[in-house]
Amino acid sequence: MKCLEAFEAHLVKLRRRHSEYIICGDWNIAHHEIDIKNWRGNKKNSGFLPEERAWLTNLFDNHKYKDAFRIVNNQEDQYTWWSNRGRAWDKNVGWRIDYQIVTPGLKDKVIETDIYKRERFLSKIFSIITSIKSLNSEANPLAQSILKITASAFELLVFDKESFKYSPWTISTNE
Repeated sequence: MKCLEAFEAHLVKLRRRHSEYIICGDWNIAHHEIDIKNWRGNKKNSGFLPEERAWLTNLFDNHKYKDAFRIVNNQEDQYTWWSNRGRAWDKNVGWRIDYQIVTPGLKDKVIETDIYKRERFLSKIFSIITSIKSLNSEANPLAQSILKITASAFELLVFDKESFKYSPWTISTNE
């Protein structure tokens, strides 16, 4: 929870800048029962603990960040992670733990979402690309520039739990 508290403080600072942000990543928390196939059996497991879920609720309710995926898609069985055991991916027994969080000014710009599942990847990059493309880029210059940037690389902000510092990390999509 110490890491989440530090990250929350950073997200609060971002909101004070009065800019719009898309924050993408593997948050390792399934927020609601709809976000995890076997929620009853996972109530005491990391990733679905009450305090982790409450942290996300606080982020959405009190700090006004929005879950871009759930703005337009409230369907069940929409997951971004599957165990390597028991043919979980084939059976779609998973967790939705990857999020694209947007600031309130981008809420109405999300027009569709999808989770790429035609093939299985070890990397989560495809989940991130999907939501960024979900923004109405014709009506939103921010989305147009993000789409141009994502053609070659992503720059993510990585939080180091040991030093409690953030550093940029670039992922090339041309490799």
